[in-house]
Amino acid sequence: MAYLVANVGYILDDLKSDRGKRITVCGIIEVKDGKAHIEAKITKWEWAMGHVYARALFKGNKGVYERESMLVDTGATYTFLPLSVVEKIGAIRTPWKVKVTLGNGRTMDAEIALTLIEAEGRESPVKVAIADGAIEVIGVETLEALGLKVNPVSGKLEPTREPGALLV
Repeated sequence: MAYLVANVGYILDDLKSDRGKRITVCGIIEVKDGKAHIEAKITKWEWAMGHVYARALFKGNKGVYERESMLVDTGATYTFLPLSVVEKIGAIRTPWKVKVTLGNGRTMDAEIALTLIEAEGRESPVKVAIADGAIEVIGVETLEALGLKVNPVSGKLEPTREPGALLV
């Protein structure tokens, strides 16, 4: 008689989003008389992480730029926009540069611009990093300015406080 104990993770797709439910199954396989007998039970059930997107509207002195579905990146400090968008909307370019590390590991100096963002019914002035070739993302400084956070279970943005500026 032989026994094999296994911990196996499965992902079951949730058809309504890019999320899935992850289950861990602990099983015992017993081989008796040349036949396998399997006993298994679910030992853990959790949500698998997915991407979070939000509608964002950037406003400048010359116009607006709207993204129906912009990636929210809680690993990014700044919101990133390409120079062409910053120039098109007339965002206020500053003399400041910051050293940033992109998701691919590349380090670069990024110029900072100021713009107004509207997302989830909230509006705030924010700093954006100008980075051609980088993916347009909403970073955590913008989420803080808007009073929003990512709910990893629902995959949605939700408020952390009442709308408006936070003065401390």
